[in-house]
Amino acid sequence: MYQTPLPVPTPDGGLVQPNEQEHFAEFCEEVYDELAKFGQVLELVVCKNLGDHLMGNVYVKYQDEESAEKALNALKGRYYAGRLLHVEYSPVSDFREARCRQFEEEQCDRGGYCNFMHLKQLPKAIQRELARNRDALRRRAAAPRRRDPSPQGDEEPLSREDQDELYLRSHSVERRALISRWNEERELAKTL
Repeated sequence: MYQTPLPVPTPDGGLVQPNEQEHFAEFCEEVYDELAKFGQVLELVVCKNLGDHLMGNVYVKYQDEESAEKALNALKGRYYAGRLLHVEYSPVSDFREARCRQFEEEQCDRGGYCNFMHLKQLPKAIQRELARNRDALRRRAAAPRRRDPSPQGDEEPLSREDQDELYLRSHSVERRALISRWNEERELAKTL
């Protein structure tokens, strides 16, 4: 989806290289605004790899699966910068695991053809917005909930374990693992 800007010809036959940083900042703002229409965006990454399978790829992680589905359905068949978007769900649930740590340490010897993500640095404004979204999700996950509603409206604070489980349940892969663990515990309790 992201393409590095090409040099622009001048009337005297020369070439002027556009400011890539400004171009990328405008791209990020435009894309983020469009993606945020479908739900709360938690992560946004843009690859700068040179390999055909990663070059210019944009990945987004939403707060919930419903938002991801809305985005997928709305973006299928759409064009960006004259090119048809190829939109699909990604098997990657944690972008930190897919990024090239050697690239971040400026030590990747595979260069742009590395099979791990070499990520472009997002503009500070977008980084702040994503951090606010993740913080809001953590606050909601840690917020006390009623265990046993009583007429007085007393609320019992969640234990740290319950807070962690509530946060995990907001992510599909972790949610499935948590449900699986609960089912195993229930089956074990039946046998005892």
